[in-house]
Amino acid sequence: MPRFNEYDLEFDISANISVKTFLSECDSNDINDVINWLKRNGDLKDNETYQANSIPQEMFYEQLDKIYNNYYQLTNEEQTLIEKIAKRF
Repeated sequence: MPRFNEYDLEFDISANISVKTFLSECDSNDINDVINWLKRNGDLKDNETYQANSIPQEMFYEQLDKIYNNYYQLTNEEQTLIEKIAKRF
């Protein structure tokens, strides 16, 4: 994770902030700023679609893991919904 250092004080302050913690504190405008910064710095391509209101990827994967590890507890309706989502792709 990135480290942020501020040297204009009488002492150094270092903070180690996880991506999940950082992004969970961002609103949609902040997320748009991050996306635009990533595009300007060549980390994202302009032709790729990103939605500012979507959840962070790490959080998405955590939720998918929960579903994956507990698939046997899904109702028929939930299974149908997952199948419907998967067919979109």
